[in-house]
Amino acid sequence: AQALLQNGADVQAANRHGFTPLHAAANANHTRMVSFLLDNGADVNARYNGTQCALHDAIFFGQLPLVRLLVAAGADPNAANRHGWAPVHLAALQDHVEIAGYLAERADKNVRTPQQQTALMVAMSAKRWAVAARLIRAGVDPGLADGDGVTPLHVAALVNHTALAKQLLKAGAPPSAAGLEGTPLDWADDNDVSTLLRAYGGRRAP
Repeated sequence: AQALLQNGADVQAANRHGFTPLHAAANANHTRMVSFLLDNGADVNARYNGTQCALHDAIFFGQLPLVRLLVAAGADPNAANRHGWAPVHLAALQDHVEIAGYLAERADKNVRTPQQQTALMVAMSAKRWAVAARLIRAGVDPGLADGDGVTPLHVAALVNHTALAKQLLKAGAPPSAAGLEGTPLDWADDNDVSTLLRAYGGRRAP
């Protein structure tokens, strides 16, 4: 690659889909090559297929060192893909705990999908419990609801996840947030989380 660049090769040369050498290196998890290309002027935010960038690829493959390298080089940590999902949403869905936490601490931690889900709601809906716990620690708002008024606490109540419910409540999640189908206590169905919710003043919907 170095010889090619020295002989005039274009570091931004792309195929008809916009796929560049940087994208190829990111897809191959070739951190040294990514670093070399960036040092030689590769556009860290270049897109292929319209919206896909190297950061999305690094997240897909679960490569935290590569994610760190790209962000340090100026990759947009809020860059949405063609579905309107930001990097932190992708990391949450794919169960990449540390990548999700890293991104939440450096990007818009409460950014929403087109379905109005935060990364925390994405994690809860996909049963990525460790990711959810990490995102709460990173400061994602625990009370933000999706388009149906469902909050992370509703999900924790439904699946009787006491530890996460406690973490959410301690982080400030509203115990009586009302969605289209009631409050977390309505979803708890007299399980262990219902006792916890009542201790925090949780109520059923009228």
